[in-house]
Amino acid sequence: MSLLLILVGCSKLPRKPESLFSLKVTVEHLSYKDAWKVTFQTSQPVPNLIFDRQANRFKVNTWKPLTSGIVVKEINGKEQLVSLNSKPFQEASFEFASYYEMTPKDYEFFQSFSDSSVVMYTGHLHACPETEDCHEPVEFLFIPRSHEEGIVEGKVFRSSIMWRDKTRRGTYVYFGNLNPIETTSLTAIVDPALPKWLKDRFNSLLPNLFDYYAKKTGYALSFKPFVFLSYSSEGGGKNSSGGTLPGLIQLSLLGKSWAEEDEESFIDLTRFLAHETAHLWNGQLFQYKSGDIWMHEGGADAFSYLALYDLKYISKQRLLDFQTEAFNACLSMLKNRPLMEVNEDPNRRAHYRCGAIFSLLTHAALVRKTGNDLFYFWNQLFKRVQKEGKLYTEDLYFTTLEEIIDNKQLSEKIKILSHGPLLNAQEIFMSQFHEWGVVVKESTSRHITITDMPLARLN
Repeated sequence: MSLLLILVGCSKLPRKPESLFSLKVTVEHLSYKDAWKVTFQTSQPVPNLIFDRQANRFKVNTWKPLTSGIVVKEINGKEQLVSLNSKPFQEASFEFASYYEMTPKDYEFFQSFSDSSVVMYTGHLHACPETEDCHEPVEFLFIPRSHEEGIVEGKVFRSSIMWRDKTRRGTYVYFGNLNPIETTSLTAIVDPALPKWLKDRFNSLLPNLFDYYAKKTGYALSFKPFVFLSYSSEGGGKNSSGGTLPGLIQLSLLGKSWAEEDEESFIDLTRFLAHETAHLWNGQLFQYKSGDIWMHEGGADAFSYLALYDLKYISKQRLLDFQTEAFNACLSMLKNRPLMEVNEDPNRRAHYRCGAIFSLLTHAALVRKTGNDLFYFWNQLFKRVQKEGKLYTEDLYFTTLEEIIDNKQLSEKIKILSHGPLLNAQEIFMSQFHEWGVVVKESTSRHITITDMPLARLN
């Protein structure tokens, strides 16, 4: 009885009120120089605003205060806005030039195009007072110059626009005068200085890729992504870098050698773009349980291989080469351990490579049992996720696979390769290749070549 009374008493304790804090950031592109005015407005007085991203603390030396008494200072290793008289504040404005320096281990604040238009990463403007635990979306007001356009989250704007960063991960916003590629599925900016052979190919690749994934998965994106490709001819050789953010894909090319048409380099770029585009479906439209990364990353590799083959950017032999490369890399990294025990690589490449081969086996089993391909499997998986309103997981992956092919053997073998107990990974893979029609050839150097795989008829 006394325990019951204690529980009842606890249930009546007042709950801590939820925070009412919110942040609005106004970003204005100044017309008279390559500079910006940014204004922070809070819903309530705050003692400070500590910037979320602290890997590169460049604001102290580059931001000019416009609000009397409010400055950028670094305190205890954290860059923040503070009041010189220690009084709480609700608004503070600053001016700064576009910052093109490298920001190691973080997104660059600004990237430029050859016509001097720019993209700005909004994540560097996220801030939170020390007294709060900030989770609410950050609200941005973007004001372009009178003669320019902007792009945020796939939307082109010609005057001020409000945007809410619901994920709190930030995005790149474009300011300039380049003509975007606009389709129903994406908005893209391609640097005008990009060599013509690359520009022509990208102008067709991007819409084709997005349309392909929408058709093959059976799901159109519920958002309009922004894709941008920047280019600089500075330096020799061919260098590239890129990445993704929610609703965004970016690729930067650097080096004079890009001027020379090179089929192999183009295939490398298309493979990157096809992989990152796949994540808009298997990581953003539908989300996965974070620990089951092989489905997400290996699945994106598998999407890209089939997409580039079906769209005729690569031959069947090149498709088999991709699979061979992934398989041998997977085996060498597993070292007869279950995938989940491979922890020495912080980039988790084993999950990419082995996940691609798990996807190959899923694809082969579907072709053999139903005549459908890997994308049909993901369509069915997405339907289950949509119906249940949950993240997709290994368990859901295996249940879906077993029901489609009416067979538990393959899912059980993938579970062993993923979680163990595992004695001989190659033996399990080879048995499943034989079972599902993947043809391999083993050389004396222990390199295994995938020489054929089942392919569904292109719909």
